Order: sequence, then structure tokens, then C-alpha cells
Amino acid sequence: MTESTASAGELLRRLGEMQAKRATWEAHWQELADHVLPRRAEIVRHGSPGEKRMGKLYDATAIQANELLAAALHGMLTSPATPWFELALNDARLMGEAGVAAWLEESARRLHGALNASNFQTEMHELYLDLGCFGTAALFIEEDAEALLRFSCRPLSEIYIGQDAQGRIDTVFRRFSFTARQAAQRWGAAAVGPRLARLAERDPDADSDILHALLPRTDRDPRRLEAAQMPFASVYLDMASRHVIAEGGFREMPFAVPRWSKAAGEVFGRSPAMTALPDVKMLNEMCRTTLRAAQKAVDPPLLIADDGVVLPLRTQPASLNFARFLADGSDPVRPLATNANVGLGLEMEERRRAAIRSAFYADQLQLAGGPQMTATEVLQRTEEKLRMLGPILGRLQSELLRPLIDRAFGIALRAGALPKPPAALAGQALQIVYVSPIARTQRQTEAQGLLKLLEFAQPLSAIEPQLADNIDGDAALRHLWGLFSAPQSVLRAPRKVAERRAARQQAQAQAQMATQAGPLLEALSGGAPNA
Repeated sequence: MTESTASAGELLRRLGEMQAKRATWEAHWQELADHVLPRRAEIVRHGSPGEKRMGKLYDATAIQANELLAAALHGMLTSPATPWFELALNDARLMGEAGVAAWLEESARRLHGALNASNFQTEMHELYLDLGCFGTAALFIEEDAEALLRFSCRPLSEIYIGQDAQGRIDTVFRRFSFTARQAAQRWGAAAVGPRLARLAERDPDADSDILHALLPRTDRDPRRLEAAQMPFASVYLDMASRHVIAEGGFREMPFAVPRWSKAAGEVFGRSPAMTALPDVKMLNEMCRTTLRAAQKAVDPPLLIADDGVVLPLRTQPASLNFARFLADGSDPVRPLATNANVGLGLEMEERRRAAIRSAFYADQLQLAGGPQMTATEVLQRTEEKLRMLGPILGRLQSELLRPLIDRAFGIALRAGALPKPPAALAGQALQIVYVSPIARTQRQTEAQGLLKLLEFAQPLSAIEPQLADNIDGDAALRHLWGLFSAPQSVLRAPRKVAERRAARQQAQAQAQMATQAGPLLEALSGGAPNA
């Protein structure tokens, strides 16, 4: 009990340090959520469920731009319609071994099926929304008895993170609320401790703060497989009583915490919404001012002559007002000209909207052009726009896609959801090849360069045939095969290709020998009677 209490105290002390470091971000996140993602606007200010959260907004351009960015990332990186990753080996020579290519392709197919059968797609959309707004998002990946995998995009208000010397997220503290009844259902009345057990009987709907700490283990035996020796330690703690509810471990990091971009010396990421926030706030004020000016133009204030009108003045339709004409013959009640330039306000608003959409890459995600564009021009412009989003792909691959696939592959392999690997894969490290639309576009740029080189080399080879000896046709074809992400099951192994060529050469040699031996046999057969 003393050891558990000391461990709990150490965890709470570290949580306090992480809270102090995160405090400077929270006001910024709250302002971002208020203007860009109102339904996540519970960072510092906590409202009641169901309350209105857009009461102070006059324009939704930033909200729509963030949703467009999230949808585009979802379609370009983790589309449910097409495969977005493949499995390969670091040692390409083993790809020709019996059953290796088929196993890699079938394993990737089953992983895609497991992801699509779970709640992966819905939670990934929430993650992309958080990423575009806050610059940091957190995805929790768990085992599921029915769907094999279960995903949960956790609100950033719950998450505290730490990184190692290489800048990788290896520590995640999550502080969340559970009712006493939920805690007893999740871990059992005996495990939650006396306080929560009593609360579950007396007031089951009372909320309690639970801490889930995930941190790397440094003193473990890699040869042992029990939970206490796994690479990542997991501790659930009742913060009020400091009771350790459950201790365990994970073979892979169960949290994927991607960051959009990161400044040196900072742990949390920065987002497109942070870039666009000045324009978002300015546009909101512009809209309010323009609306007031337009309202004055449509329903202007009235100028009433002193002692010329019997008050109160009625402005409703078909109402009657009593007044006497002025000495100069002018109306005693006339509209007050404000000279409001509503058109200028609308023009300035459109400029701010364009700047906001540009900050969220809307100009890169939507193809602009007229009907006179050719198919080749459309393809070229699409590839250029996707290449401009390429730098985003690198960080998302290392901080989101790679941890996600590693975790999903480990769960599926331990659950027996993947085929039995062939003997040639023993001790070999797998490599992830991303074949999402944006990754495929980047790789096809290299393919176009190789094809152009072969096209330019063709007339030279016609002049000097020996120049063709510089090109390895087999290597070029296999390289293009990988760049275009064609199925490996259709490609013959190098060993089988060599066997087919040897058999073809043997058949050709036999045919040539038969052709050459024909006249000799005919001569011999013609001379036999004379003999």
C-alpha cells in the first residue's frame, strides 16, 4: 500500500508540472475553439450540455474552412474507399521468396478491413478537426472484443503530453471524469477503492476525476511478456483518494498524438487556425459593423422636429402619427442620412474570407479553372496542389499514421486476425509504404522523371544500340511497379522470371537445332537406298 501511495504521489506531482507548462496554451485554445470549433470550446470555460456556443459569432467562414481541411485530409491520407498503406520489407531481396509478397498483401488487406469495420473513420474526422484548429490532437487505440479495434479521439482539454530526446511523444497523461457507477462497471467494485465503492452505492451518478498515466518503462526485462514488463506502463488513479485502481502495460504506445507544426522548444503543435485567428476575429467584427450599417440603411434612424410631432412616434406599418408641417414646408419626420458604405464593408469582408480560406489551404484543396481546361491541365494542376501539401505529410506520417498502423498491426497479430507469416520473415522488420492519394502523387513525380528519361534515351539507342546496355529493364519495371502501387501478387518473382527465360531459351535452342539438323537428316535419308 505504501508503494502504491508513493507511486500515486509521484504521478500527481508530475501531472502538476505538466499542467503548469500547459497553462499558457489553454487561453489560446479557448479562443480558437470559440471561433473555429465551438463544439469543442471547453478548454478553460466549461458550459452546460446543449447550450448555444455560437452566440457571439457573425460569420462561419473559419468553421467551414476547418471542416473542408479535415475532409480533405481524411480523403487524401486515410480514405475508406481506397487502400492508403501497404506492407513491405526492408530487405527487398526477400520479396521474391515463396509466399512473402502474398502474405504482405493479404495482411495489409485485412488491416484495412479491420480499420473500416471499426469506428476508425468517424474518430479520424474528429482528429483532423482538432488538428486544424488546435495543432495537436490525440487518438486512443484500444482492443475491442467485437470489432478488434476501437478508436477514441480524446478532447485536448484532457491531454497532457511529454516528449523524449528525439522529440517523439512517449508520455501521455489523461485526466477525465467518470461517475462512480461507470468506474465500478469498468474496473469492478473491489478495484476502485473504498471511496468510489461507497459512492457507487450512495450516489452512483457523482463525478470523480480519474488520471490515466502512460509512460515508458526503463527498468524492464524485454524477454518477459507480462503486463508489468511491457514497454509502456499504464496506471489508472483515483485522484481524490490517491488510490491506484489498475496497473498494466502496452506493447505499443496506445496514443497517437500528431502535431500540425511545432516551434523549437515547444511540446504542443501550432495550427492553421492560429495563423488565421487575427483575420477570423477581424472578420467577425467587420460582419457586426456591416450588419449594423446595413440595418441603418434599411431602417434608418429618424430626425424629428422639436415640438413638431405628437409623441410617441409609431414606426409600425399602417400606424398614424400626428404632426404639423414646419415653416419651411419640410417634413417634421424624415430619415437621418448616415452615409454608410455597405459595399465597402462587404468588399473588405471578402478579402478577409479569402485570407482565412488560404490559411486553411482551401485554395490548394479546391481546383480553380474554367471549362476550357483540358484533362492534362486538370491533372497537372491537381498534382501541383497536392505536392504543395507534401510537407504536411511527413509529420503526419511519423506522428499519426506510423504509430496507428504499428498499434493496429500488433493488436491484429496477437488476436490471430492475420495469416501465419512464412518462415522467410523470421526476424525481419516490416516497412510501411504509404499509397494515399497525396503520397501516390509525390511518388508518381519520380515515375514521370524515369519515363521521360527512357523516352529521351530511345532515339539515342537507335543511333548507338550499345547505349541500351546501360539500362536495366527489369529494375526499371519493378521500380515503376512500386511507384504506381500496383499489386505485388501480379508481379512475378525474379526467380520465376529467370526460370521462364531459361525455359524459353532452351526451347529456342532446341528449335534452332531442329532447323539446322533438317537438311542433314534429309540428305542422310536420301542417301540410304544408294548405300
